[in-house]
Amino acid sequence: MEDARRVPGVFEVIDELSVDLREYDRVDDHELCGRALQLLMWDRAIPGDQVDVTVKNGWVTLRGDLDDEYQSDAAFDDVSGLAGVRGVTNEIRVSTRL
Repeated sequence: MEDARRVPGVFEVIDELSVDLREYDRVDDHELCGRALQLLMWDRAIPGDQVDVTVKNGWVTLRGDLDDEYQSDAAFDDVSGLAGVRGVTNEIRVSTRL
């Protein structure tokens, strides 16, 4: 931009460049849901059949009932790192046994 300002006759430079890499990493919601479910099934800390995953526009929502907070945290950590995930809402209920 500085080079453009030094050109004779140039009085003003307006930079309106916008780069959105999220479109490059965009993954179909159904594919993303499948990937998330597969990751949860592979994680031994999480009973995968007790967590439901929905995806809308790259936003993942986790629902279900688990016994310990670390399981809920692990589920969140697993899916939040997937390419194409724009965000995660963790609605997993934890019913800690005494």
